[in-house]
Amino acid sequence: MTSSLDQIRKEVVEKIWSEFGQVKIKIEGPTIVVFTDNPELVIKNTKYAAELAKTIKRRVTIRLDPSLRKEEDVAREKILEIIPKEAELERIIFDYNSGEAIVIAKKIHFIQANYEQVALEVIKSTGWKLVVEKKTVPDTKSFLQVLNVLTLPSENRASFLMKTGDRIFRPRIINLNTSFISFLGGAEQVGRSSLLLSTEESKILIDAGVNPGSSLRNAFFPRFDYEIKDVNEIEAVVITHAHLDHVGALPFLIKYGYKGPIYMTEPTLYLSVILLEDLYNVDLKSGKSPFFELRDIKEIVEQTIILKYGQTTDIAPNVRVTLHNSGHILGSAMVHINIGENEGNILYTSDFKLGKSLLLNSAVYKKQKLDALIMECTYGGENDLMPPRSEVENALIKIVNETMKNGGKVLIPTLAVGRAQEVILILLKAIENKLVEEVPIFIDGMIMEVTKIHSAFPRYLSSELSSLMIEEDENPFDSRYLVPVKNQESREEILSQGKSIILSTSGMLEGGPVLEYFRRVAPDPNSSVVFVNYQIEGTLGQRVLSGLKEVQMMDENGRPTLVSVNSKIYRIDGLSGHSDRAQLLTFLKRMMTGQEIIYLVHGETSKLKSMQSYLNRFVPGRVIVPKLGDKHRVC
Repeated sequence: MTSSLDQIRKEVVEKIWSEFGQVKIKIEGPTIVVFTDNPELVIKNTKYAAELAKTIKRRVTIRLDPSLRKEEDVAREKILEIIPKEAELERIIFDYNSGEAIVIAKKIHFIQANYEQVALEVIKSTGWKLVVEKKTVPDTKSFLQVLNVLTLPSENRASFLMKTGDRIFRPRIINLNTSFISFLGGAEQVGRSSLLLSTEESKILIDAGVNPGSSLRNAFFPRFDYEIKDVNEIEAVVITHAHLDHVGALPFLIKYGYKGPIYMTEPTLYLSVILLEDLYNVDLKSGKSPFFELRDIKEIVEQTIILKYGQTTDIAPNVRVTLHNSGHILGSAMVHINIGENEGNILYTSDFKLGKSLLLNSAVYKKQKLDALIMECTYGGENDLMPPRSEVENALIKIVNETMKNGGKVLIPTLAVGRAQEVILILLKAIENKLVEEVPIFIDGMIMEVTKIHSAFPRYLSSELSSLMIEEDENPFDSRYLVPVKNQESREEILSQGKSIILSTSGMLEGGPVLEYFRRVAPDPNSSVVFVNYQIEGTLGQRVLSGLKEVQMMDENGRPTLVSVNSKIYRIDGLSGHSDRAQLLTFLKRMMTGQEIIYLVHGETSKLKSMQSYLNRFVPGRVIVPKLGDKHRVC
């Protein structure tokens, strides 16, 4: 029996153009790699690869034969000679896995103006394909560790990709495409999002989050045990974005032996590593025993396959996925799942924002026939309507000004990813426009490191911000008003001095440096605490917002103490990275054909039921609010 891999190789060879010269074909995970000894074809990769991919209906890339590459030192010298000096080249990263020399420069337009000519000269003289980027490479330990795994030669990585390719392109055993979705988390709650797609051939896990508001293990993790007896029954894991309620349980799967591929966008990988390392360290500092080891995070990186928006990719013999920008945080994605030959189509929105912000563009998705639409409803309640963004920004500015006038501090507990950067941009714009006095904005926790990741991926930011950073070489996150907090001594100094703005993690007061700030700021009637993100039920943040006036906390000596909450407490919902009720309905109006089943998840039961009741007027019987553990046939 001819294997799928042999068949793919045969199809590629039959379609290869004679000008490719001597070719070799290799499978790397979901990608068919065609190696040629003709440099010109590599520079015209997009055209040829697209034609070939369309013909054989697989993900294809074309590379120059690795034997033609010059040593790194020699290649670097040649590239420095070829790249125009005006480009102000900052760094060259050699990606041994892709054969790319990634040039990072301040003024990339000097290279792009003549890209094909420059790239051809580079590949002919060095054997490396030129890729031009306008981004920074943060000199942080976690960023460089991830970068090394993705770019340096590794026998383990090569073996992993080969085995993954063998599994993806194995011969089909069963030609039926009956499919089920099991809701292992995120059903009638905000937290521990996780879905399992089961087909006749494979099981695909989409998201693996934790519930930050619970200390009970059976409520903290998704209920993997409902459907998964052995983690290696899972064919692939897809992660939509880097928030703990979507990625926090991933190390748990690794610890218990998952060896398969994990798919996500590049920013999601870097952000996930930072969040998971922080989760581990917060547990240690609070006296808890972490449920995973740091080596499990390294395994996640080694098992991750990067996907770009709009790139359709085989992840199992009968399953393809395409990620689309969800507008929620940097690198966040909706997941479109295609089963068989269009025999089943599912869209999982995960968290999404149908609306532009200072930081990100709006969610993007094209209408098409779906069998199932799984939509988040964090703000799906009847009264969950966000005010216009200008009103929200003005409300924050007003709180800051009133607090500064009283000589107090503004403490903003915030999620490190997304919300913090949005608040930073609003505050910097207000200071620049003299709407707020020039006060330091102290950044604590992992916010500064996460902000550096945003600077590293300007193309994933809003059109205006991306243009500012790439074309005008201006990075607002380098502002002199932003002051990173480096240690405990710095915190003491901040808390003992006068008025200031403090941004710190965690956003729900569930750990991290924000607890120390809260303990010292909360008793001060001249200060303010401003919550800017959703507060999951059971968290300290939610209880404070509900009117809690005394909080038991640990003092600087580790002794329990009662803290009076005398400061002003504010909630600003309009900065959310989620769609409100109106945006959810607008999205549904654009997407619905009247044939799909709509599943509402990631919301409190009352909000989900409210949305279900409203939608049932238009598509009666086609809107479902699944319960934890429910399993539904989708096609």
